[in-house]
Amino acid sequence: MLGRLGTALGSPIKASVVSFILGFVLLCAVVVFRDHGLNLGKAIRGHNPPWMWIGGLLGAVVVLMTSWLSPQLGTGLTVLVVLVVLIGQVTGGL
Repeated sequence: MLGRLGTALGSPIKASVVSFILGFVLLCAVVVFRDHGLNLGKAIRGHNPPWMWIGGLLGAVVVLMTSWLSPQLGTGLTVLVVLVVLIGQVTGGL
């Protein structure tokens, strides 16, 4: 989907931005209606490691690379590349 959107928009970066905007809007609606707001204060004031905040950045890189690689490598090979990345993440998390 991202590869096709990137081709239609003429840029994998634009496809990634559109994807994240739509995802952001959906998640905001879920947070507002289900959890009645976002409480970042507790997480910011807590003694949490700084690396926990970079998940969104890494997700953005994965989405951008997926939208860029799909037209270059094809969908099947792109899915395999993403699968290898996910296996690496799961292995690292163990």
